[in-house]
Parts: sequence; structure tokens; C-alpha cells
Amino acid sequence: MSQDRLLLRIMDSLSLIDHILEYLHEDIPTLRACSLVSHSFRPSTLPHIYHQIVLVHLSEMDMFREYHPGRLYQCSKFFGLLCANADIARFVRMLSICSDLEGVHLLGQDPSFPSIMSKLSNLACIKMVNRNTLSDWMLFPEASRSALLLVFQSPALTTLHLDGMDNIPDRDTRLILSRGPSSSLRHLSLKWVSISLCPPVGRPQETLPVLESLALAGDDGNIILKNIVLPNIFFDTRYIRKLSIQVSEIYPRLPDIEKALDELRESLEHFTLDVSAIDYHGASPLRLGDCRRLKFLYMIIASFDRQLFTPVPCANLHRFIIELVSEDLVAQPWREAIDAYMYEAPALQQVEVKLHDSGHEQCESYWCDGDYIKYIPNNHRDLVKQVEEDLPLLRSKGILTVEVVPSGFFFC
Repeated sequence: MSQDRLLLRIMDSLSLIDHILEYLHEDIPTLRACSLVSHSFRPSTLPHIYHQIVLVHLSEMDMFREYHPGRLYQCSKFFGLLCANADIARFVRMLSICSDLEGVHLLGQDPSFPSIMSKLSNLACIKMVNRNTLSDWMLFPEASRSALLLVFQSPALTTLHLDGMDNIPDRDTRLILSRGPSSSLRHLSLKWVSISLCPPVGRPQETLPVLESLALAGDDGNIILKNIVLPNIFFDTRYIRKLSIQVSEIYPRLPDIEKALDELRESLEHFTLDVSAIDYHGASPLRLGDCRRLKFLYMIIASFDRQLFTPVPCANLHRFIIELVSEDLVAQPWREAIDAYMYEAPALQQVEVKLHDSGHEQCESYWCDGDYIKYIPNNHRDLVKQVEEDLPLLRSKGILTVEVVPSGFFFC
């Protein structure tokens, strides 16, 4: 066989591998099987197989297995892989440390945890998620806390997501939030994170990381918004395109949310508001209409009242989703309010109304416990039809979708 024909055959084989990887890049179990049966396939599959790693405690492996096939590891076994093949560490770009009930601090107590963190020097994204519990930061051994803080401060990190972390002291809070001029952090999510930040906070740096997205949830989320984010102490927030705020009662937080929207009126494109109780007490409405770039509005609420917003909706709003988490929303008045308000949005192309079904152990809203499900008829088709009929203006535009959806079963 001539050298040219041999080279052509090799190139064809590599091209075939590329096509297979492009098609199967999310199917980790299949890629793992391919890497075992083909030596030529193995080098190409490793970056896909180890791109995203999910660490969970042994007691919760079965709970997470369905949602992360091929990506799920215990600390000790994953550390063994890192020691056996030094190349694996550089392939890991996304790390999720997750727990449902036990708490992620149990993973931090594994002897191999600090060593794992020290080896993953190429991380772009790290998530620490407690879904149904809070993890006390101080229950992490000192070696694990130090290793995590080094990862959080990595210049290569673009995404930091902390969920359900309690009792973070002042010193560690500053280390988590402070960034050097070379920081790549663009996406920050702090949900149910209890931090301490004692005055004086200090003067902002001359060069701050420019955030593109910010998600805050819980009572301390408002403190973070008011005292840390809006003053631009640790981050430059003027260019945030995606903002998510989840609070239990909106009235005490309205001034700060309004200030945030005012600061972002030239950049905000995607806004999520999740609130369990709306009580205005005569507060001024949110001026969403001033956010000229806003194209996507997602509301997860217990009751809709157009007093929450200024009379004129967003001129460029393309898509509106409302997810309903209260028995009051099965009644008719909220439908009339939404129908009239959203009909006035000139650029609106899609409106989605979501009702949850009875499979409601957990959902995307932090406030919905599923109690109102008994008010939803068993015949979902009849309910959908009724809601559509109660939104005649939006239905006449042909942009309305109503669905009873399975609750958003959340895992990191």
C-alpha cells in the first residue's frame, strides 16, 4: 500500500471518529464502551468522558446515578483514577459536588478530597450543591476548605455556583469573592449561601471581573445584592446579561431589586424572578420597561399582580414564561391580568404557562411544596383548554402554550 493511500485511510478513520464523537459527545456510557474496545478510539474519547465529573457520597450514589450516567464518582475511586492516569486531571473542566440530604461537607471529610482539588487545575466551572439541606462550611476540614478556596480563586475559573452553604466566615467570604486582575469569572450563583462580611469591606480594585450572569436566592441573597453586588466592590456588574433572583417575600426587597434593574437597564437580556409572597404595601413597581435589551422574562410566583410592574411592558420582550406554584393560581383572576398585560408587549413571540403535575417531590421553585396539586384536576387536557380559553388575547396572537409539566426534579 502506498504511503499516500495509507495516509488517506488514517485520515478517513480519524474523520469517522470525529463524526462519532460529535454525535455521541453527551452519551458517556457509550463513549466509555467505545474506548474499551478500540485503542484508536481511546485518546479521542477521554476528553469527553472526563469533561464533566460529579462527586457524591457513597450513601447517595443510587439517587444520582440516573441523572449523571457515566459521570458519577465517589471521592476515593476518582482519586484512584487521577493517580493511575495523570492526563485525566487536565480533561476535567466541570466539577459538581452534590448532595441531596447528607450534605456536601461529608465529601469534604474524605481524606482524598483535598488531593482531588489540588490536581484539578484546569477547571472552568465548579458547583457545590445541597438540594434539601445546608452544609456548614466549618464542618469541612481545614485542608478541604483551603483546597476549595484555591479552586475558587483560580484565574481559569469562569463559573462558580454555591447552593446551600452555611456559616462562611468573613475571611473565607473575602477569599471566595475577591478576584485578581487576571480572573476569568463571568458567571456567579449564590443560592442559600450564608456569609459574613464585616466592615470595612474595602475599596474596589481598579480592575474588577466583569460578570455576565448572576443568580441569588434566599434571605442572604438580598444582603449580597445590596451590600456586595450593587456597590461593585468585588465585581463589575454593569454588564450582566442574565439575572435570577429568588426571594420569599418581595416587598422588603423591592427597592434593591429595582436598583439592580436600573443599574442593568442597558445590558439585561434575561430576568428570572422567583417569589413566594407578593405584598406591595404601596411600593413602586419594577420598571422592566426601562430594560431595553430584555428579551426573556421567567416568573415563578404564587400570585400575579400587574402592580408589580410598570404599565408599559418591555418593548423588546420576545419570550415570557410563568410557572405557577399556588392554589390561588388555579382560579381565574391571574389569567386575566397576564392576558391583558402581556398582550401589550409589541415584540412578544412566545408565552408559556406552566402548571406542575403530581410528581412533585422537588421542583425548580424553592417555595413550592406541591400542596396545591390537589386543586389541579386529574384531567390535564381539560385544565389546559380552560386556561387557554381564559387567555383569549394571547391565544388570538398564536403565541400561547399552556402545559402541565412534571416538576423540575433538580440535581446539580
